[in-house]
Amino acid sequence: PLAVQPMLLRALETGEIQPVGARRARRVDVRIITATDADLEAAAADGRFRVPLLHRLRGFEVRLPALRDRLDDVPRLLLHFLRAELATLGSAQRLAPAGQAPLWLPASVVLALLRHDWPGNVRELRNIARQIAVAGFDQAVAPPLALPTPSPPPPRPEVPRPETGPPLDLVDRLVTPRGSYPPEDVARALEACRYSVRQAADRLGVPKSNLLRYAQRALGLRTAAEIPDDEWRACQAAFGDDVDAIAALLRVSPRAVRSRLKDLEPR
Repeated sequence: PLAVQPMLLRALETGEIQPVGARRARRVDVRIITATDADLEAAAADGRFRVPLLHRLRGFEVRLPALRDRLDDVPRLLLHFLRAELATLGSAQRLAPAGQAPLWLPASVVLALLRHDWPGNVRELRNIARQIAVAGFDQAVAPPLALPTPSPPPPRPEVPRPETGPPLDLVDRLVTPRGSYPPEDVARALEACRYSVRQAADRLGVPKSNLLRYAQRALGLRTAAEIPDDEWRACQAAFGDDVDAIAALLRVSPRAVRSRLKDLEPR
């Protein structure tokens, strides 16, 4: 609270506190460690946080990236929280060593977590781990996970198209000599070809460069080089050497996965 901040600042500056009901101040020798996910600079600018206290607390500052910016931590933290929750429920054996079947935690759950935006940061992951444990501690396989859906972006204003432009039903289609394909057909072709753009291009009868440009624009497809290293490491932490699972998640070919993981190996 704003009213308490001057008292806290005084205690930090003088090293003295006066307990409630006491007649005199008491000397204390303490070290204060604080943590927040709030924008204190903005709060200070708005008058909601005392500027002198902000500077006093900044003796040594450590900035920890949000969970969405360190996806490789998601599998590690998930296992840490799950072990604690399952142990509390008396079902620690559910997290069997790798290689034992069936796996209690399905790959689809990990995939969903790696794709999540994590607005609630690590606290949200801890709560999700608790939900998974409570829902599946007495089952052979943990049930499917329902993550909250983020709010959709505001609709884009419609821009009038010139009369000489392509027909409206072809604007978002991939046009080839064999016909025109909507995005869902292109996505199915890429999936059937295990995200080999060359094979999918041959299948649809279109140059590889044309298909790649269309897939990047309409489907958000990325090349292996465009995927950040932290996403690769997060997938490797979750799936180990399961190239097919990583390829399906990142929507790149297994060949590209092997090449990229080899590049990430320590020299």
